[in-house]
Amino acid sequence: MSSIAAIVVTYNRKDLLMTCIESILSQSAGKPDVLVIDNASTDGTEDSVKMQFGKEDRVKYINTGENLGGAGGFSYGINVAVNLGYEYLWIMDDDTFPENKALESLLKASDLLGGKFGFLSSFVKWTDGSPCEMNVPKVSANWRSCIDMQFDNHMLAIESASFVSFFVKSSTVNEVGLPIKEFFIWGDDVEYSQRISSRYMSFFVYDSQVVHAMKSNRSTSIVEEMDEQRIQRYALLYRNKYYIIRNAPLRVRIAYWMDIRNIIKDICKNSNGNKWKKCKIVIKSSVAGLFFKPAIEYVH
Repeated sequence: MSSIAAIVVTYNRKDLLMTCIESILSQSAGKPDVLVIDNASTDGTEDSVKMQFGKEDRVKYINTGENLGGAGGFSYGINVAVNLGYEYLWIMDDDTFPENKALESLLKASDLLGGKFGFLSSFVKWTDGSPCEMNVPKVSANWRSCIDMQFDNHMLAIESASFVSFFVKSSTVNEVGLPIKEFFIWGDDVEYSQRISSRYMSFFVYDSQVVHAMKSNRSTSIVEEMDEQRIQRYALLYRNKYYIIRNAPLRVRIAYWMDIRNIIKDICKNSNGNKWKKCKIVIKSSVAGLFFKPAIEYVH
């Protein structure tokens, strides 16, 4: 068994998943095992994984039995990986394609830091090579504390990052707990990375690069959303956002509500349809965030 588990959460995207797994198996260093965490896909994902990788001992398929969302899938997969005894966890979505030296660069950064880090995050590119807008990390306010070491090694201290190529030690997971599964989608990676970086310096590693094969390189926006079936999902976004800033300074919380006001104005002025429904979702879900208090679970 490898010391590294690449945890890939998937749901009904078997073609992307196959490319993701191939990219992980072809890494230049680390030889990670691949834990496929399937949120009960209905597109033949299990058959495809077993047909293509059934003879590969490094690929392990696990079905959650129901759709737990991205947050639930990552919480489930991380818990499984820690219990299986892996020392390091490399977390990503099924549409993440790590370049050949992505893991090697993360391991070099880990060695350089003497293992003293909270998490490491890769440079996430879109399919055209430009930075992926949905995966830009937030720079830490303490980034100046070790500026020469960071810049000389193409690294930068960060506060939060996405789960698109997120590298963390099992020992850290045991200490800080699991991602909050109740988030379902949106914001679980921000909350989790901030929970870690509040205790340990964490870093963006430029030389570790991955491609995030999203359909579009644009940030999510309820104002521009045209798909009626997707509009309701934004209730999770605004509820989860308020949970993340609940304990922030008063000025941050005030800024949040000012932003909500501006979003309502933008919907009324620029949205092409479902204006009342969108406004209702933003307001109700933001208020729901005041009362959303899921417990942090630990490895069990």
